[in-house]
Amino acid sequence: MIQKLAKSLAILILTIVNTIMGGWILACMWKWFVASQFGLPSITIYQAIGIDFIFAYILCGIYLRIIDEDTNTIKIITMSLATTVNSLILFVFAYGLHCLM
Repeated sequence: MIQKLAKSLAILILTIVNTIMGGWILACMWKWFVASQFGLPSITIYQAIGIDFIFAYILCGIYLRIIDEDTNTIKIITMSLATTVNSLILFVFAYGLHCLM
């Protein structure tokens, strides 16, 4: 019971971290690549999180096919950590490109 609660708490914490980090990364990349190129205003982290939620809603069917009731909690945590690492790698490459512009 305690193990299941700990795993659920880990998933919740990773979800919150990924949401905030994803919003921050999207806000930065919007400012670097969209606002500067097209003269659009920058967006806040909250707006970026909202946009992230919209994309998550649209892609929800794809995620539901990947994660079903039989999916192991450790696999879900691993997938969430992989998402975090992929986002950070994307940010590093985007920052490098921004520096070259």
